[in-house]
Amino acid sequence: MAIAPYGYAHEKLVGAMDVMATGKGSRRHRLARAGRDYLFRLSNPKQHRLPPDLAESLASLLDELTSVRPQTRSDDSFEATARNMHWKKAERLAQQLFNLFLAVVELRRQAAAKLDFEGEAC
Repeated sequence: MAIAPYGYAHEKLVGAMDVMATGKGSRRHRLARAGRDYLFRLSNPKQHRLPPDLAESLASLLDELTSVRPQTRSDDSFEATARNMHWKKAERLAQQLFNLFLAVVELRRQAAAKLDFEGEAC
């Protein structure tokens, strides 16, 4: 297990967390921006190479962030969903995003520790 397979996922999740922590607007609109600008880029499993449980969590998060169809061409499903999202759902999805971020950080930490250990063993 190397760090590289999780590098892209980590990069996008850091961006999403930055939007959530420092972005303007309500939580639901920050979720929409994080989803559209960062998480959507992870929708292809070949790009993130996450373990099945985390890939499922990501897919579930993306599904929930895009559950409402846009009404106009200038709209997108992330914004349409955000406009109709209850604050409790936004809170739950923000927690799910944070948990996903923490899990990827831990995967990278474990991969780095394994590399360090293997390097010392040689």
